[in-house]
Amino acid sequence: MPKGFSLLELLVVLAIAGILLAIGLPGLRELVANGARREASSGLYIALNRARSEAISRNATVTVCPRDLAASTPTCAGTADWMNGWLVYATAADGSRTTFSVQQPVSAALRFQTSPTTAISFDASGRTTAAADFRLCPGTTARDQRSRLIRVRRSGGVTLSEDSTCV
Repeated sequence: MPKGFSLLELLVVLAIAGILLAIGLPGLRELVANGARREASSGLYIALNRARSEAISRNATVTVCPRDLAASTPTCAGTADWMNGWLVYATAADGSRTTFSVQQPVSAALRFQTSPTTAISFDASGRTTAAADFRLCPGTTARDQRSRLIRVRRSGGVTLSEDSTCV
């Protein structure tokens, strides 16, 4: 009695595996893209809430700003490119800065459809000088085009929600 598989049996198994892979791969890509979108939006939401909390507890101004990747130490960028990540820092009365967190760049598979053009600062009462919206969208080739909306109100409140389809 021969041991092992015949060539025909091996080809049938490979064909079935190929079909299953072809069916499952697009769904896996969507799953990874949705996970990256949730991770980035949750990270920004947490950073904004932490900034507000630190501003109130320290009785100081705390800022969230886009990160400058070219700098050797974490600093704010002169541009509004939030895709490079962000910083959360407090400014003391003497002008010194204490950095609380540094966010790594956002996945290249995502894009900010809307984001503020300047840093967001929370004062000692937890308020901000201007309202801001961040709309994080998947890449243009993704099937699921829902966005994650992070809204900062002038009162300092920060909300995170699933929003309408990105354009």
